[in-house]
Amino acid sequence: MRNVAEVILAISAALLIRSLLFQPFKIPSESLYPTMLVGDYLAVYTGKFGYSKHSFPYSLPLVSGAYFLQAA
Repeated sequence: MRNVAEVILAISAALLIRSLLFQPFKIPSESLYPTMLVGDYLAVYTGKFGYSKHSFPYSLPLVSGAYFLQAA
């Protein structure tokens, strides 16, 4: 039972990090050549832009409207 709880916690943490802080992308075409090559991977910091329901996988309606972080 403890292992199941740890797996659920790890998946939840990974989804939150992916949804609210960093999102991975793979370059699918040569549109960014020569800076990026086809198949390159990059992680984009999205924390600066806040979050909305579209921040979560499959656009789950967990929040209504858009919430932005305040600039310090």
